[in-house]
Amino acid sequence: MSEVDLLFIYGTLLPAFKNPASTWLKGNSESLSEGYMPGMLYKVADYPGAVYLYQSVTNVYGLIVKMNDAANVLSYLDEYEDVNPENPDKGEYIRQVLTITGFDGVKRKCWVYLYNSDVSDLEIIKSGDYFT
Repeated sequence: MSEVDLLFIYGTLLPAFKNPASTWLKGNSESLSEGYMPGMLYKVADYPGAVYLYQSVTNVYGLIVKMNDAANVLSYLDEYEDVNPENPDKGEYIRQVLTITGFDGVKRKCWVYLYNSDVSDLEIIKSGDYFT
């Protein structure tokens, strides 16, 4: 397990959502800063999927949180996000450490759940923000 204890969330895990996973995460983490990463955000179904693009001119916006117990939180969220650690290509999302820029100007290494399927037929969320 990596020593990274920060997580970047951009969709249904955000505190504004009232589902069991977002409520659980809110109780097991603390918000640090809103932030962004280069990439594209897509509407998958009633939830979004982010794709990291290193030199993208568009960003995905979300929230950086500090996990109280990273191993426990990531284990719980891997199941929620359909991450398959034994066979990463088979999960709907993959979990990766990326540098996220906070609105406070600080760059932080964070875990991010990235969409792991074909996006060619998905609607782009042009704002990069799931709420707009």
